[in-house]
Amino acid sequence: MTNWTTLKQLMKPALLVALLGGMSLLATSNMLVSQQGDSRNSGDHGDNPVVGSLPCYVEPELDLMFGGNATSGMFPVATLAMVGGTDLSNQVFDADGVPYGLVNRGGFGMFTKLGLVNPGSITVSRSDATKGFMQLRQWIPDAYIGGTISMVSSIGNPSRTILDNDLELPLMMMAAAPGPVAHARITVKGPTGEEDTLVIFISVVGNLVTVVYVP
Repeated sequence: MTNWTTLKQLMKPALLVALLGGMSLLATSNMLVSQQGDSRNSGDHGDNPVVGSLPCYVEPELDLMFGGNATSGMFPVATLAMVGGTDLSNQVFDADGVPYGLVNRGGFGMFTKLGLVNPGSITVSRSDATKGFMQLRQWIPDAYIGGTISMVSSIGNPSRTILDNDLELPLMMMAAAPGPVAHARITVKGPTGEEDTLVIFISVVGNLVTVVYVP
């Protein structure tokens, strides 16, 4: 069975950058706090920033979950995150989904991590993803340890046992896939079958990469 490392070695950097349209999630909530329009351009999102169309909470503890010393006891909820450097807030073209999303910092143009705990989507540049300007990571509770993460995609179908709470997903590998289009369906399952199955779709078309999260 092909593993993640072998697949990554087989990939060649793609020069194509692209457009993906028509992937958005319709979301309604009684708790929806919309600060789009003028407030989105005011320079300060306050406590409820909006990224794309997604209202978010400011959650500094994302820094502990992804790259820190977090434990599952501290963060028992599965969380998908786009993790980047200081330019991530400018590199996320769009985000949408069920409120709320999470950002690690408040203030306009300041966040370096964007998280999803509910169904949602994040779109970034294929060129940026190919260059490794951001990572796609999945945080999972301890109940998933010993389970399986598997991928069915246009470039291969690897699978491996889950050994850690913080999983890196193959965003760069998918973005670097040859040809104008690539797609993957990643499934995260716990060892007992009693845990909720987490599904992550990565779609690459033209200039953009869109990640859709279905927890």
